Amino acid sequence: MTVRLLNKNELNKWLRRMPVLLLGSAVYAFSVTMFINHADLMMGGATGLSIVINRLTGFPVGIMVIAMNLPLFIVGAKDMGRDFLIGSLIGMIASSLLIDAFEYLPQIHGLREERLLAAGVGGALCGAGIGLVMSAGGSTGGTDIVALLIGKRVQSVSVGRWILITDIIIILAGAVILQDYMAAIYSAVSMYISTTAVDGVLYGANMSVVAMIVTKKAKLLASSILKDINRGVTVLNARGGYTGEEQSVLMCAVGRRQLVALKRVVRQTDPDAFVIVSEAKEIVGNGFKETI
Repeated sequence: MTVRLLNKNELNKWLRRMPVLLLGSAVYAFSVTMFINHADLMMGGATGLSIVINRLTGFPVGIMVIAMNLPLFIVGAKDMGRDFLIGSLIGMIASSLLIDAFEYLPQIHGLREERLLAAGVGGALCGAGIGLVMSAGGSTGGTDIVALLIGKRVQSVSVGRWILITDIIIILAGAVILQDYMAAIYSAVSMYISTTAVDGVLYGANMSVVAMIVTKKAKLLASSILKDINRGVTVLNARGGYTGEEQSVLMCAVGRRQLVALKRVVRQTDPDAFVIVSEAKEIVGNGFKETI
């Protein structure tokens, strides 16, 4: 991979992203130190491995995370792409250093006795931090890079599934090594909450729904949707699989708050319409998010 200095526009872009990257790294590091580690919980990724090593040897978690990640960055640099590589390096180094720095803060007492609470709050903060880092074009390293490298070569399994597989292996191995099986259960709760929080940060403000409406009154219903809730409609020609009759399917994307109004319009215009509603994490285009 050829090393190229950042030009002025690229430098300005990263200067604009830096506050979000650092904030996300700080939130992530705070959750790892103050909730996950201090409550004797576990997590996936290089951070999870480092936490296990820390409890066995006392070696600082953040320094170990950097030591594990740097070889992965070197091996995966070509596959990661320039922007993702830069963002991930910043996120990984900043969060790792802050993990060790936060060890000097006063501990929150009682978390070892309230591990479910620690798992919930820690998972939510961890996911929020990761989401902020990802929204700025980076990552905290670890299994993200491993999964990316494996996914490039074993395409029958998605990158997301590789991340899940590697995280589960790390947590189970930690439970066996540390002889703390309840920690694995609480950590699973934390991981689920963390994943939900990541989606909330990345997509929450733009979360919308897509409605597929099978109707024989396509023209009238499309006109009502345009007039009453000011949303565009795409008309698809279709044929009933059982009846063989020609009919239309209206595809309409709306914000979640408009879904009730959409269903009311459909019910009033064509009570016999068949409606399928599915969640759309992100919609880009006129009336929604302007850019990808």
